[in-house]
Amino acid sequence: MPGSAPPLLAGREAPPGELAAVCRAATGFVYAPAVAGQRTGYSDGLDLEALASFVASVRRAAPRTPVLSGIGVSTPGLAASVARRTGVNGVVIGSPLIRAYADGGPDAAVGLLGEFAASVSRAR
Repeated sequence: MPGSAPPLLAGREAPPGELAAVCRAATGFVYAPAVAGQRTGYSDGLDLEALASFVASVRRAAPRTPVLSGIGVSTPGLAASVARRTGVNGVVIGSPLIRAYADGGPDAAVGLLGEFAASVSRAR
């Protein structure tokens, strides 16, 4: 689509050459999954040190492109930890909002989104 800047997913298992190629091609942002090998949803825990190392690799390959992380970021506190300890530019959430919406409707989802936003803002 003309004028769009699609984000690209930097696979945690990608060989270094492939990771570098993805990062060079990204013009919107690079999506760095917080959990290796998981497609979406809740994770039983995140290895923040491994994620920070991966984000550093992405930044070396694409120093001027924003890096966002998600997948397995299930609580506002975890989002704050990801933002603070890995240096990402932002945190992507999906499944927690869908669950909040399904359980409590739009107001619940908006409320949870506010909690996530506040926690990440405080982490900066």
